[in-house]
Amino acid sequence: MDIKETKELAIFVCRLGNAVDASLADGKIGLTDATNLLGPFMAAGPAFAGIDKLPSELSDMDPLEAQELKACIAAELDLRNDGTEVVIEQVAELTLQLAAAILAMKKAKAA
Repeated sequence: MDIKETKELAIFVCRLGNAVDASLADGKIGLTDATNLLGPFMAAGPAFAGIDKLPSELSDMDPLEAQELKACIAAELDLRNDGTEVVIEQVAELTLQLAAAILAMKKAKAA
């Protein structure tokens, strides 16, 4: 199975985070920041079109696909503060590892 829908949602979330980060550069969000929302807006349709497939994609994700998702997030996320960006990428990686551990426990329990 592939992780197309999961990656599309991750792209949307990253682009939305980038837009909010860029909009807050001057300390406030105003009408002039509307152009920052174009990227997330363009990614919203694909992100939510297959959202019902996320549970099966996540439950079947293998280590290679997890690495692919991690690379996707690293490529899409571009915040002004590189330290914050690194922390968010690390949290995403930990979340994937935790999800994999929970799924492994469920499979072991079912066996």
